[in-house]
Amino acid sequence: MSDEDNQPIAFLVTLHGNVEGVDLRRRVRRAARKLGAKGWVRNRASGHMQMHIEGEEAAVRRLMANLVSGKICPDVQGMVSSLTDVLGYEDFDVNATRNRNRVEPAALGGGVHRARLLEKEFDDLGALIYEVDVPQAASEAENLATLATEVPPRYLREALLRKPSTKKKLLPFQLRNVTGSFTAEVWAQTIANDAMKKEGVITPAQILNHKPDGMAYARRLGLRTPETYQEGVGLEEIRFAPPMVLKPVSGAGARDVFCIYSEHRILHVVSKQMLGSVDEMLAIIRQSRTSHRNENKWISEELIAGEQDDIANDVKAYCFYGRAEVILEINRTGDFFRYCWWDRNCEKLETGKYADKRLEGTSLRPEYVELAERVSLSIPRPFLRIDFLKSASGPVFGEFTPRPGNFQGFDAATDAWLGRCYAEARGRLMADLIKNKRFDEYEAFLAARAALRKKKKEVLAV
Repeated sequence: MSDEDNQPIAFLVTLHGNVEGVDLRRRVRRAARKLGAKGWVRNRASGHMQMHIEGEEAAVRRLMANLVSGKICPDVQGMVSSLTDVLGYEDFDVNATRNRNRVEPAALGGGVHRARLLEKEFDDLGALIYEVDVPQAASEAENLATLATEVPPRYLREALLRKPSTKKKLLPFQLRNVTGSFTAEVWAQTIANDAMKKEGVITPAQILNHKPDGMAYARRLGLRTPETYQEGVGLEEIRFAPPMVLKPVSGAGARDVFCIYSEHRILHVVSKQMLGSVDEMLAIIRQSRTSHRNENKWISEELIAGEQDDIANDVKAYCFYGRAEVILEINRTGDFFRYCWWDRNCEKLETGKYADKRLEGTSLRPEYVELAERVSLSIPRPFLRIDFLKSASGPVFGEFTPRPGNFQGFDAATDAWLGRCYAEARGRLMADLIKNKRFDEYEAFLAARAALRKKKKEVLAV
């Protein structure tokens, strides 16, 4: 063995395929330790397996060869690797779950290298879509349509729009069906919101995202809402009168939401932990406020029971100016959250999100879709998620959400479809604005909101 083979080397490695599971990670650890390689292995939220492998070059390359060949993980479909810095690990470990989203800064250099390789690959695939002959077999047509969906829109050639009309008609997909991206639309709207804010303009979605304003607009529309006991008050001012819900005025993901059944039975929704006292709840709130710098403004409201007299399921309608294209139902009972996706016809569908945590044995009534679409059409906004609680007596309004969490998590086909929905909604809204459509309910709400704020200022000035 030459001295060069003994030089330490390190790679950041990503395995694709059916590679999840603690047993597989342990197998990788055993193989690495046997060869004398150091580092770590972990699962990514995307379903991939990622590793930092370092040590003598011969040992590292041998381990990587065994990984890609399927000797260690039989269902490997591919491997991406890039050189990174040697960090001096003393063993090879399976990372703890709590550290699954943390990597050393040194890995960023390898990440840049991988990103540049992927850019070249996507650019080549975009060219392939344009250059390939029109497929004759059904399987070839399906592959071309799938490829066009999987390749990010920025790599699709503008020249596709200028193909001879006869060839465009023979393509197994419509360009508008593959060039959209919900993720890109959400990011673009975020940039637009910032630009409007600099000009002193607050968008309808930003106004309604403020929970008290959103609740006030829902009531103006005649929606059933939980009774609000207190809003915008400090935690020290909250009157505890169970059963009730306590949540922050500004917050997301149910992080600081508590269902208070009694002073000795309090459910912390996001952790599913049943607390035995108000003091335990306050300790969690203090820790959260320290970590996330939340302001001390809270809402207490009526606790809505679900169809089975337990916590009501959430029904979150992704509304594109009058069309609730997808609806997410979340069940928060049991040991973990369970999810079900619906289309606007109340049929179940797959979106690439939460597939391993399906909610079974449920159904969605059309009234949720109809109500969401009616509300959405009253707001001059191309996209807004409208959330309800699924009570025993029907929909109860929850809140408006302009930017859903994990909005980038859909699979490629769903992301493209919802991106098209977003763009089409923007087109319909622009057409209505050009036709001078009046949003009477929303405008009346804004006038009442302005009058109330003026009155509050006058009271404070006295």
